Amino acid sequence: MSADVLFRTVFGRNPAATVFVPGRVNLIGEHTDYNGGAVMPMALPLGVTIAAARNYAFRLRIHSASFSETAEREIGDSVRGGWSDHAAGAVAHASRERRGFDIAIESDLPHGAGLSSSAAVIVAVIKAVRQLENNPVSDMDAALAAKSVENNYIGLPCGIMDQMAVSMLRPGECMLLDTKTLAFNRITPPANWVFAVHHSGVMRALNDGRYAQRRAECESAARALGVSYLCDLKSPPLSGIIDDVLYHRARHQVTENSRVLAARKAMERKDAVAFGRAMIESHLSMRDDFEITTPKVDAVVEASLAAGAAGARMTGGGFGGCIVSLISARRFNNWRARFSQTAPQAAFLVKIEGAS
Repeated sequence: MSADVLFRTVFGRNPAATVFVPGRVNLIGEHTDYNGGAVMPMALPLGVTIAAARNYAFRLRIHSASFSETAEREIGDSVRGGWSDHAAGAVAHASRERRGFDIAIESDLPHGAGLSSSAAVIVAVIKAVRQLENNPVSDMDAALAAKSVENNYIGLPCGIMDQMAVSMLRPGECMLLDTKTLAFNRITPPANWVFAVHHSGVMRALNDGRYAQRRAECESAARALGVSYLCDLKSPPLSGIIDDVLYHRARHQVTENSRVLAARKAMERKDAVAFGRAMIESHLSMRDDFEITTPKVDAVVEASLAAGAAGARMTGGGFGGCIVSLISARRFNNWRARFSQTAPQAAFLVKIEGAS
């Protein structure tokens, strides 16, 4: 059901604004976005569509097709810890008139998969609300506002990558983003490359404290090394950190940032072998230094590589969710058949074909 039809079914009238925002898969650069590093996310053909209209009742009525539920909220009320928080926080941040809104959310992004469904909802609601109030917002401002909602309302200490990717990119585009300066370049992958996204079968949650713990560890390591951001370092720290855990967290950040820059050059050269190698090394670093993978996720990545992928890695904040694989277009069907046999628990979600 489309978001417009869902809105009419739930609220009995037509929406006044409809906004689509894509999800994203991060090709490489994990947790570097709050450490001043580079990232390379790609926008998906899957995403979130928001249909909305003002209701002038000074309340929010938010319906989610994914949860088959309508939540009623006061504008600006406290976070509840439920699915409607992202839309409610977005309205509180974006609305100047604060007269109330009816919102219908339709999504083909799986919840808790690490594909930025939360960021997509927030950005879409911000854009829809500002459109309804005749005060449109730029894509960059929408991304910055969405990060503020995540950090200050939801309470997730995330970086800026997700919001920039879903707000700025069209499906199939990726970007090299400097998260410290917000300078970015749009990139289209080569025509003979295919990126496939599978859910590992391991559900994830970033609000259980582990994401925040990793950020705190990175901040402690940066203080110990006397830098503002770990990615300011040009080589892995060999001294200055006594704590073994902090050393490994710092090493992941420094090497991961280098891998992102190397991956960009590999994509420009259309060198799938080098790009895939960077993906593999990224996953190993997430597993061994940053410790955000799980044995089941590791097994799915290994199965993808064994089936013939040039590269594969977990994507997203960690502890479950999705993996992304790079495959030659001419080998894709054979790879997919072999991979589905060796990793039947991995659910295929989408493939993105290069076009450059």
